[in-house]
Amino acid sequence: MLTDMPSSLHLAGGRWFTVATMHRSPVANDASARRSFPRRFYQGLACLWLFLIVGYHLRGLTVAPADCAALLIPAGLLLWTAGCLRARRVMRLADLLEAVTLYVLYGITFVLLSILLGTSPSPLADAWLAMVDRTLFPVLDWPSAMLALTKMPAFMVPANFAYESIQWQPFLLICLLCLSNRTRACWTFMAAWSAALVVVMAIFSIMPALGAYPHFAITAADVPTVHDMVAWRQATILTKLRTGELSRINTDALEGIVSFPSFHAAGAVLLGWGFGFNRWTRIPFGLLNAGMFVSAAPIGGHYYIDLVAGVLVAILGIMFARRWGSPVAGYRNAWLPGVSAPGS
Repeated sequence: MLTDMPSSLHLAGGRWFTVATMHRSPVANDASARRSFPRRFYQGLACLWLFLIVGYHLRGLTVAPADCAALLIPAGLLLWTAGCLRARRVMRLADLLEAVTLYVLYGITFVLLSILLGTSPSPLADAWLAMVDRTLFPVLDWPSAMLALTKMPAFMVPANFAYESIQWQPFLLICLLCLSNRTRACWTFMAAWSAALVVVMAIFSIMPALGAYPHFAITAADVPTVHDMVAWRQATILTKLRTGELSRINTDALEGIVSFPSFHAAGAVLLGWGFGFNRWTRIPFGLLNAGMFVSAAPIGGHYYIDLVAGVLVAILGIMFARRWGSPVAGYRNAWLPGVSAPGS
């Protein structure tokens, strides 16, 4: 079992918080507390899907039934299995299956939501974002800097790995937290993750952007060391949604299309925060997520301001998760100064 690091942190006001006690609470394993967290996720998911159904109907969007069934039926079976395991008191495995399934369902839901919001007639914000970059970072000309970075294999190999690690890091973190009986930590992390996505979607609805590579007319052939083509795929999908060319959504179109704010930047902060629960994961995953943050510009084609906004979004997500969990947890802790850590 993973163990906590018995170090301490002194904050303003003279309070001391030990890493070893961050996750402890007298109600940590209470059955009602254990169920109250995922119940809120089901309620949130129901609200999002109601919004999607109405929005897709009004915008004339449809989802391929076969693709929808292929995604939802396995999720339903996994949730049913989790319920069976919980009835047999196999709690850790039940928590793990439920958390992973809900994480995937929320991921699909937010992708579908981004597609709906991508039909918004709001003007593209690329010119404004590029101007902000030039104003705030005058010595870092975006096209020149990215073209130079992508010619450095020693940088691009780890950058590609770090950027793509957002695909598996959340699953690993959820597994570690659930199997070490830190179920509240798991749900709190997922609350922060979901809240950050809500903020990202709200901003995207009024400030859509194609991304820096398309804006500066840099093609994938110009940067062959970039392995993930998401910077160009998301621009293509967003353009087709805005022109009405894409209205029937299948798995090929299930791609995140948000450029501003960068969710890779937000995810790097959230994952670094989440993996801080244990001394063995804190440093290596802190470094990995620092790499993910840096790689969001050359790999994901994000403007510099996208990264700054992503950090602010992550902080908002963590603050929401702290308040979201405190009525049940009945405690405060301090993973980040002034921000609660995901207690178990």
